[in-house]
Amino acid sequence: MMKMYRVHCCKLLVLVVISMMACGKEGPLQFCEGVDKDGKPVNCGTEFTTGDMTLYVTAPEPFGSNTATIVVYEKKKYSQPEYTRIESSINPDLTSVAIPFSLYAEGTYIVSVMVKDKEIARGTVTVVDTY
Repeated sequence: MMKMYRVHCCKLLVLVVISMMACGKEGPLQFCEGVDKDGKPVNCGTEFTTGDMTLYVTAPEPFGSNTATIVVYEKKKYSQPEYTRIESSINPDLTSVAIPFSLYAEGTYIVSVMVKDKEIARGTVTVVDTY
């Protein structure tokens, strides 16, 4: 009886630890409404109405380049054609940046952020037209 209790407690403890590690950890690309006065992302999510948003990109080390390329792919049923490509100025000494971004066509998009021809972040966003 005591052995079963220990096994269940250990399983529960492992689940709690895993849950705690997963909570609050944000990916390298966040889609947000903007940033606050301290430069932290505000109201992030994966679904937005058509119009403006902010890409908040974080990297494990400084970007090392003055330019980031944002490649947007439109997610379709059987393909993901390139929708648009945007160049953005970034500070090479920083590890995070807020990039103004706009999508006016309804759909689901895969957004890839490239620095020096290397993908540093990728995410999916859905844009809905509420008008």
